[in-house]
Amino acid sequence: LDLSSGAYTGTIPTEIAKFTELTVLVLEENSLSGPIPTQIGALTALKESVLLDANSLSSSLPTEVGLLVDLTTEFEMHMNSLSASLPSELGALTSIKSWFRLDSNSFT
Repeated sequence: LDLSSGAYTGTIPTEIAKFTELTVLVLEENSLSGPIPTQIGALTALKESVLLDANSLSSSLPTEVGLLVDLTTEFEMHMNSLSASLPSELGALTSIKSWFRLDSNSFT
């Protein structure tokens, strides 16, 4: 699913969990706001990329991202307003070979 650079606004709906066959999730360069839903952890078929960078996402990074263990290429959450501590579950994402970016946020 690639909806990048589309000027989309609002929050990422929790219904995203219904797309269980997604292998790529690209929502970068929009005007999405609010928290990343915990339901992102249900997208265990994601194999290539999760790109949520360059939005206005806020709150903490959900621990459920640690369930995306088959992700191999990119995990990009930079240029948002994410805060709090990084969840230790990120350590489970050991197969990413290209980009793992969390910069330009407000993590503690």
